[in-house]
Parts: sequence; C-alpha cells; structure tokens
Amino acid sequence: MNQTHPVVDRYLAQLTENLPTLSASDRQEILHDIRSHLAEATAGGRSLESTLETLGPADALARAYSVELMLNPRRPMSSPVAYRFKVAGLIAAGSLPTLLVVVLLGGVGGALVLAGLVAAVVGVADALGDLPSWVQTSGMAPVIVLSIGAAMMLVGLMGLFALRRFMRFVAATWRATLPKLIA
Repeated sequence: MNQTHPVVDRYLAQLTENLPTLSASDRQEILHDIRSHLAEATAGGRSLESTLETLGPADALARAYSVELMLNPRRPMSSPVAYRFKVAGLIAAGSLPTLLVVVLLGGVGGALVLAGLVAAVVGVADALGDLPSWVQTSGMAPVIVLSIGAAMMLVGLMGLFALRRFMRFVAATWRATLPKLIA
C-alpha cells in the first residue's frame, strides 16, 4: 500500500481533527499506529476499504483514543534508581509515624481489652462470692469493678478499631502512591 494514498490521508486528517485535546506526541503516535495497522492489513491481503471499515469512522476512533488516554494516561517511565529512591523516601516518611501509631494503638488497645476482661471476671467472681482470698478489690462493690472492666474493654476495642482504620488508610495510600512512583 502506498502511504500517501488519498483515502488514507483523508481518514488520518479527519482523525487528527478529532484529537485536538491530545498532545502532539500522542497524536503522532496514534497516527503512526493507524498507518502501521493499515499497512500490515493491506500487506496481508485485506482491502483498504474493509480495513478502514473495521476501524470505523475517524471521529469514533478519535473518541475511543481520547477516552483510553484519559483513563490510562501515558507517563514516561522513571529510571530504576529514581524508582528505588522514591520508594525508599515513601518508606522513610511513613514508617516512623506508622510504627508509633501501631505500637500505641495496638499496645494500649490490647492491654486495655485484656485488663478490662480480667477486671470483669474479677467483678463477676466477687459478685458470686467465688473470689479467692488472695485477690483484693480494694473494698469496691462488684458492680463497680465490673463497670470499670467493661469501660476498659470498650476503650481498648475502640483503640483496636482505630488501629484497623489507620492500617486500611496506610494500605490505600500505598496502593495509590506506588503506581504513581513507577511512572
């Protein structure tokens, strides 16, 4: 196929007219792809008309390319060294605060749940009269000990829930950031 065929030139001109919002490099790449496709198809024995018919109208093809580039923008790839520095920077920036939050919320939340559970068991055992003599409740009524235990468990569970939310936030941030670091 002759690359300067008038039908091909007209089709590519219509395609270019319908791609005004794309960068010049994206338009050139699209035109090159279409020329290559047409050349391969006609070299393989397909007629130019049937190949253009398969591609569809130039304006529809232009819209498809525009949507594709909006959904999947092309970014120049970073060098592997730059990528490693970006990932190391992300890890360094996020690791210390994450470590502190995990230790505080996990440790305090877990300890409060465990201590609340122990206090609740002690309160119930004291109310039933089955509290061993070596366990002291400082003269508090069993209902107060049980209430303190329940409150401690509630605060501990809230801390563990906050830890879970924080870890989901960190994971979502990593998932959103890492693909951007690659480009």
